[in-house]
Amino acid sequence: MAITVLQSPDPIALTKGGRLQYIFSGNGRLVNTGVLAVNFIFLAGAVVPGQTFTLSWKGKTLKMVARANPVHPYEFPAGDGSNAYIASILPYFRDYFPIESDFVVEAMLAEGLFHGLTFTARKPGPEYNFAAVGGAPAFYAIANGTPGVAPTYRNRYSVYVEVHCQRDADPDYAMIYSGALELNEQGRAEFDLSTTLHSHLSPDLPHWRTAVAKPAENSAASYYIRYAEAWGEPLEPARITKLEPLRVYWGGMPYEQQGRLQLDKLVMPSDDDAAQDKLLRNGPALRYVRPDECQYLTYLNLREDRLQVGLSIAVTLDNGQKASYNNRVPALDIAQNEKVIFPAGLPQLKLPIAQGRQVREYTLRIVHEGGFLSQPYRFVVNQQYQPHVRYFAFISSLGAPDTMSTFGKGSSELALFREEAERVLPQHYELSDGQFVEYNTGYQQQFEVATGWRSQSELRQLNDFYRADRRWLLLADRELPIGVTAKSIKQAKDGDTAFAHKFDYVFLFKDEFYFDTEEGDPLPPLNFRPAGSVTITPVTTTSNYDRTVPDVVRNIKPDDITNWNEAASRPDPSAAGYLTQQSAAPLFSPLKHTHTWNEIQGKPDLEGMFVPQDIEVIMPNHPVGSELELELEMNNRRFSIGDVLLGRNVIFSRFQ
Repeated sequence: MAITVLQSPDPIALTKGGRLQYIFSGNGRLVNTGVLAVNFIFLAGAVVPGQTFTLSWKGKTLKMVARANPVHPYEFPAGDGSNAYIASILPYFRDYFPIESDFVVEAMLAEGLFHGLTFTARKPGPEYNFAAVGGAPAFYAIANGTPGVAPTYRNRYSVYVEVHCQRDADPDYAMIYSGALELNEQGRAEFDLSTTLHSHLSPDLPHWRTAVAKPAENSAASYYIRYAEAWGEPLEPARITKLEPLRVYWGGMPYEQQGRLQLDKLVMPSDDDAAQDKLLRNGPALRYVRPDECQYLTYLNLREDRLQVGLSIAVTLDNGQKASYNNRVPALDIAQNEKVIFPAGLPQLKLPIAQGRQVREYTLRIVHEGGFLSQPYRFVVNQQYQPHVRYFAFISSLGAPDTMSTFGKGSSELALFREEAERVLPQHYELSDGQFVEYNTGYQQQFEVATGWRSQSELRQLNDFYRADRRWLLLADRELPIGVTAKSIKQAKDGDTAFAHKFDYVFLFKDEFYFDTEEGDPLPPLNFRPAGSVTITPVTTTSNYDRTVPDVVRNIKPDDITNWNEAASRPDPSAAGYLTQQSAAPLFSPLKHTHTWNEIQGKPDLEGMFVPQDIEVIMPNHPVGSELELELEMNNRRFSIGDVLLGRNVIFSRFQ
């Protein structure tokens, strides 16, 4: 007599992951098995046609009639009452369904009065005893030889169960459930802890805008159960048994994966390589983000205790320059099975980027002094200006904070609340009193927003945001709780090539009063004309888009600034002794300048220089048609050329 645990939850599981079920088996319900009734029909002589055997049990009566030629199912052959006759009529009683369903019929062959048919009940209980029926004792008798006795069961045979849970934020275990599970007829009982543990845990929120990791102490817990055999009224548990503690984390799985996906296999794809461990985040490891968008990564350490765990950051700038940082987030010790939320966005990490540079992309990994503790997560930064960006945060299905953004246009409106009652007016009432009174007045801000055009795979990730039960609108200095009021989200039609969602949300609070802290003088309304000049001091507003900046300046790229800076860092050519136009004029002539004889006469040898094929010499004092003999010596070579002076210029076209 004991309770046995046939199935236990996974050692590591999500509260709504479908793997938190116990199955108990108990064999102590039955006190005694009861007694099977044994009944007889004794024959002491011949059975004549028309003779009727009346059998009565379980409140019903069955008449079996002897016939010379049996036709109906309740008829059997008449005969001499011998052993051979009893063997011949056995099938008529044994195989007749009203009898066969409750009894096993056998022939009892013997001499004298003790031969006939035996009816042994298939189940124990007094309802299978044949009732005494009058007859002719000289020919037959119907009797109950062994009275049937019903089995005895323990009342409310159950398994008593206690659930003790300790969240990581709690100092000790506390009992969160106790109750009895009654075992069914097969001696089994099932107990699913999902609802009990899920309601006891709660999601953890991150440090929203700081570069500090935060242990998730409310969404992670250890638990154990105690169970015992119990029965009676009132219920009395017997000897109690305590099982070893297990771990559970707030979160769940959808229908297709529920009960099929193990959390430890999801987080640790490799038993040996910690660098392949995954973080608690849905979707691919690559994500496209904005430079002012917060991000979060949640690390679940299912391996041994880790010391000085931090965040490794590898950055690529817009000019291709790379940098690495390991100290932007203070390191902390993380025990086995502990869960920690790390900041992962550029506004939180505050990387020391050089002025004028922008981050093209960055990669994050959980790391400690012994190496990497997770696979890389890559963030590509979108630097494109978009005027209608909104940032949201939510608790994902894996129980970790996550973010999403929209950049489509939206609209806002106020939902007004009030209740109204009619008042009884006195005979001489004031007109200002009114006939109705409003009370419980208030307003609630609500919005409609579009996601902007995105890929279908990216929009599919928003399903986690829509189904979340905790969401926030992230503003520059605060986060406001919101709820999605849309009952359906239109996704796409067949043939669409551009995709976007639109949904409604409201602030999860209602204001009964209003308070305004805005300073400065408001602008005058439209069509306002004062009598003379009026001076006001409006509130100074700023815009993300400066319309006074020319487009040519707006198109300046960081690479252009880098080139300008490099040029400005070079020395001044005038101070370095370089030739200028004025200092080079006496030494060099323009390409199309024509040299006179006086300009080249007496020049030193041009050692090593290229000698042109044609040399033009101007001879202004020689008449046209006269002969000219010149002798030139260049580069220690002598050239003797003769030609007819055809004009004032002589071209020596060959060298000898």
